[in-house]
Amino acid sequence: IFFCSQDTTTGKFDTAVLGKSQKASPMTYLKCLADYRVFLMIFQYSACFGCELVMNNTLATHFHDYFGVDLVAAGVLAMGFGGMNLFARSLGGIFSDWCNVKFAMPGRLWAHFIALFGQAVFLFLFGCVTSDMGWPVALLVLIIFSIFVNMAEGTSYGIVPYMIPTELAIVSAMVGAGGTLGAVIATRLCYMTTE
Repeated sequence: IFFCSQDTTTGKFDTAVLGKSQKASPMTYLKCLADYRVFLMIFQYSACFGCELVMNNTLATHFHDYFGVDLVAAGVLAMGFGGMNLFARSLGGIFSDWCNVKFAMPGRLWAHFIALFGQAVFLFLFGCVTSDMGWPVALLVLIIFSIFVNMAEGTSYGIVPYMIPTELAIVSAMVGAGGTLGAVIATRLCYMTTE
């Protein structure tokens, strides 16, 4: 891909469009990582996107093992979580933009806080659903939980462009990678086996 394709429809990407004279170096990545706002956003995105990846990996097994649902049906129920991607991430971005119009940057921060807080509340509630309550209750809580998770992902990228505008590509990539890192850490902490 690096050697046989072009960056844009017009050819090689020109860093001058970002007001820069040279490509990013490893020091540029370290400079961005040293900004506490970038570090916090990596952590916060790992909490929402990382959570989504973990849930995608474990939900079918959870419905099968905990609620006794047939494995194929458990996969369909688990799809309810991923299905919220169709609109909820965009909903988070729209909510962030609306709050920005009303309250400027503090509005974006509050939108992000509300989405993450809603995610935390419904993750807790999902954990409180017992097998006696049945899978329909779990599915309802799961769908609301998923909406907040995806909204938090959308509100995250409502904030990212404002952190270090001249290094938008690097900050965006680092925050995105933080989401995957969050999944690795959560999977290791919550699902590691001891021998």
